[in-house]
Amino acid sequence: MTRRVSLRTRVTLAFAVGALLLSAGLASLTYGIARSYLIR
Repeated sequence: MTRRVSLRTRVTLAFAVGALLLSAGLASLTYGIARSYLIR
């Protein structure tokens, strides 16, 4: 009994997951750079 997910929902979910991963990656990168500069 699987319910078909519309294309719009799949695209929205893919965009949301991609944006979440991208922002998490940028945040950790910024955190790492700032930490390395502050420790030195």
